[in-house]
This record gives sequence, C-alpha cells and structure tokens, in this order.
Amino acid sequence: MISPEDIISLLKQNGMIGMPYTDDPKKTASILARFAGYLVEENEKYNLTAITAPEDILLKHFADSLTAAYFIPQGGSVLDVGSGAGFPAVPLAAARSDASIMALDSSEKKTSFITASAELFGIGNLHAINARAEDVFRSSERGGREFRERFDMVVSRAVASIRILAELCSPFVRIGGVFLAMKGPNAMAEITEAENAITTTGLHLEKALPVTLVYNDLTALRTLVVYRKVSPCPATYPRRYPQIMKNPL
Repeated sequence: MISPEDIISLLKQNGMIGMPYTDDPKKTASILARFAGYLVEENEKYNLTAITAPEDILLKHFADSLTAAYFIPQGGSVLDVGSGAGFPAVPLAAARSDASIMALDSSEKKTSFITASAELFGIGNLHAINARAEDVFRSSERGGREFRERFDMVVSRAVASIRILAELCSPFVRIGGVFLAMKGPNAMAEITEAENAITTTGLHLEKALPVTLVYNDLTALRTLVVYRKVSPCPATYPRRYPQIMKNPL
C-alpha cells in the first residue's frame, strides 16, 4: 500500500516539490496514492503493467513520469504517445493542474482505465484517446487537422526507438514545441541512429539529460532526450505503421 506520505517523500528525494514539477504537492500525493491502489487492483483483472511492487511503482512509474513535468510550459498542452496504463500522463496531470494532458494508446482497455482514473480521482485535465498515433490523422473527420502541430510537448516513454518515434510524434508537436523521448541510460546509439529521422520531421536535438531517480536506497538511471520542433513536419508523415517499420527514416 502506497500512502500520500510515501509520495511526498519520493518528491522530496527527487527535488520535485513545487513547480515546475508539482503545483500542489499534497494534492498530487493524495491523488497518486489512490491511483496506485486502483492500478494494482485493476491490474489483477486486465494486466495493465508488469510493475506492481510499491517501491517500483514509486520509482519507475511515478518519479520517472514526473521528470517530464520540467519541460511543460505554464498552461501547456501535452500529448503522451503510447501511454499504456497512463505513464507519464496520469502523474503529469495529477501534478500539473495548469496543463492539459492527453493520453494516446492503441489498447482500449488501457485508455478506458485512464479515463476511469481521471473520473474517479477528479483529474479534470486528463483525457484519453484510443487510437494508434499514425492513424489519428486518417480516422479523424477533419483529417487530424485538430491534432497536427497542436501540442506544446509530445512525450513518449519506451514505446519504440527514437528513429521510429520521430515520425510518430513530430506531426503532433507545434513549431517551437518539444518532443521528449524518455529513455534508459544507454540512449546515445538511438540518438545517433535517429539523426536523419529527426531532420526529416522538422526536429532538432537540444539536449540529452542523464537523470538519476532515487527512492530510499533504490536508484534508477534515465535519459531525457529533448528535441525542439524547428520546422513543419511534411504532411506525408506519419506513414502507415508497416511502412514506418519496413523503411524507417
């Protein structure tokens, strides 16, 4: 069982008390403690995540997710591509009530879980869409124009390689906005491999930040790869997923 006090301790240990990480740490802790219990409960029915031990939820789900909050502008709009059971979308929405957070995932059971969580815990700035990223621009009545280059930040955590993610995510990022790839400690090979995809989709590598997450005697190493959107992504992207995988940029 995870308590609000556990989450406050986690926030303190990782320097996440206050903005830009949390606008109301006590409220954030209360929401995330209840969400953690609900996650474990629903996971028994729906197999939402492999991470269920309390200390792992705290470190690998909550602390990891909240590192992305640093890059959200005040009142910003965020899209989480491949959100899974709601990471980083749910912690970000719970921590940053000023921001509008949208979770995108192809699994209906996972987007339904995110929607139910938002309703249960009063996370009014969180919404979920059940779709594949590359299909959003084809399935929408307006051809996805309401999504193209709309978001201040698009984030993706361990969904695919950066080379693939660039094509999936860049079309959603507004000019001047950020694409944040949340990676493990050995991200440099992916960064190098993705150079052509990054240039082709209108992005520019700004920085790769190594991060050490801590919770008591546990640690986890991460890399936050920050790309800036500097020019429009060509309308031909994203292609259909089989094409992306067969001939990556």
